[in-house]
Amino acid sequence: MNEELKNFMNELWGAEGKLVDTPLGQGKIEEVRTMGGVDFSVRVKIPDTDGSTLFSGLKLFKFKSQ
Repeated sequence: MNEELKNFMNELWGAEGKLVDTPLGQGKIEEVRTMGGVDFSVRVKIPDTDGSTLFSGLKLFKFKSQ
């Protein structure tokens, strides 16, 4: 795991309530849970959508890195 990914995941772990950019727009992190390996499941509430959307931490990292 490279240092940039490690730092991103460490910040994501304690990020409930913070805003995050996603492929669907910016949203508020509602919950972060562990998954197998080094990934997280991140539930994000995006304005003007019903409910929440789940993203993997790795997908959010790749989106951020574009």
